[in-house]
Amino acid sequence: MNEIRLTTFAGKPEAQELIDLLESYGVPARLESVATQPNTGIASGNSAQQFEVYIAETHREKAREILEQGVEVSIQDVDPDYYLFDFTDDELVGVLVDVYEWSEFDVSLSKQILTSRNALPEETEIEKLRLERLETLAKPEKNAFWMILFGYVCAFGFLGLLIGYALCSSKKVLPDGTKAYVYSEGARKHGYVIVVISVVVIALWLLQYLYNPLDR
Repeated sequence: MNEIRLTTFAGKPEAQELIDLLESYGVPARLESVATQPNTGIASGNSAQQFEVYIAETHREKAREILEQGVEVSIQDVDPDYYLFDFTDDELVGVLVDVYEWSEFDVSLSKQILTSRNALPEETEIEKLRLERLETLAKPEKNAFWMILFGYVCAFGFLGLLIGYALCSSKKVLPDGTKAYVYSEGARKHGYVIVVISVVVIALWLLQYLYNPLDR
């Protein structure tokens, strides 16, 4: 079962509260503690640890609906100087598209503002834009030529092994918590070749060291 990261908190109680809420609606979730890293998904505060909430990918839409329902926003109750009021319609739609990078409050308020302007797109259109955005972010790096070249040059030792492994296995985490390869399929194939060459060369060096004591 594929899992995705739903959101991240600086405090464990807030994360556990969300898990309890999700499970009350029949959405199983689990908590994972990780070392703090710069991340726009952090809900509040700073800590030596951050707490990530994971759910099954099949429950993604239901979980997001639960989060949005849990934050009720009335435009009249929001400070008129709040920065979202200065956003254009396209920028507000961008908040809805990049829903995983904004707080539930901002997402809900963006919807309210768009509704007040009679500019709220259909949910199907927003979902289409979300998928297009994720597909764009998931695209691999186009230019890995120099890294591949350097990998072949160093493919006679441990450095080549590390470069090859990075080429064929490096992944990036998308805003919805899913992962995608950093490099293209072609670059990954070169990475595999570099790894194989490096392993063979290292093995030959080890054999020579073990069975040619006179060289020592």
